[in-house]
Amino acid sequence: MEYIHAIRPWSWTMSALSVMVATAACGQHFFASENFVRVLLMGICMQAGGNCTNTYFDYHRGVDTKNSGEKTLVDGVIPPKHMLFMSNLFYVLSAVAAWPFLQPTSECSDSDLCYYVRILFGVGISLAYAYTASPFSLKYRALGGLALFVCFGPLLMQLTSLILLGNVHHVFYIYSVPVGSLVWATYLANDARDINSDEQAGVTTLPIWMGYQNAGGLFRFLVITAFVATFTLGTFFHWGCFLGFLVTPDVQNLMLLSMRGKDAEIPALTHKVMVKLSTLLVVGILISPNENFPMLTQRYKLDKAAEVFLNSLPPPVLNFLNKWGTIGLGYFGIH
Repeated sequence: MEYIHAIRPWSWTMSALSVMVATAACGQHFFASENFVRVLLMGICMQAGGNCTNTYFDYHRGVDTKNSGEKTLVDGVIPPKHMLFMSNLFYVLSAVAAWPFLQPTSECSDSDLCYYVRILFGVGISLAYAYTASPFSLKYRALGGLALFVCFGPLLMQLTSLILLGNVHHVFYIYSVPVGSLVWATYLANDARDINSDEQAGVTTLPIWMGYQNAGGLFRFLVITAFVATFTLGTFFHWGCFLGFLVTPDVQNLMLLSMRGKDAEIPALTHKVMVKLSTLLVVGILISPNENFPMLTQRYKLDKAAEVFLNSLPPPVLNFLNKWGTIGLGYFGIH
């Protein structure tokens, strides 16, 4: 039981729901496709490996103490070397889940598909490890939240699209915002709660770098951004996404707690909002499929509704998105 607790299975909802939102948007039926199971297991195992890496390095840097942080290694529940072993084991299991697309002699019908899957998978593993592992330690350089947004937002959703549909699609940058923003908000709330212990440990988190009050403003901005993106999805893609606004009472309570500085209650409630909203988005997408969206037998580079939306943006905003929104994938020739 101690080993199960150490890998934090309750946090796997972040990767699982990200994959499920992307799968629903791709028009795929859950568990009817072997590739869906593969990408789901890949995402969960990669996150489990990242959780173990995080616990191991937080312990060695003195971030986790008797008074704050993860207690697994601090209390001596399991040996540190076992935690490190589990970290590497889950990274290997993640690769095993995606092995048909990663193996050098892969029989993929499209060689480019395997090439791009390997690139995105490598980026995901690198971010999971560099999140806390030295000498990178993104978490200790106020970049942990951004790394989580990328991992559980556009990266995992584009990887899902790549495996299920054979291509990445620009519209997934919009689909990824609700999940990614709330994952970042949950992380930010944790950092705000632990600001004193993190400062004593000598690490630099975003609330320490930008100040407690400014971090609170960023937290509320991230929550609002998730619902602006939900409104966008409901207006231009799937009317069923308006179901996401059923969590409005929870969000109102969350905003009230944030403004009152009730740091101890905010992380759990933010995670709860993320789970509820993402689940409702999956249901909303399933009950209102968009026939214009790229399907297995009907692939478009960009959804027609998305074209209307993007073309309605001011030229400076559109130029910024074209330049920076796809810079990572565009560098590798993915369009």
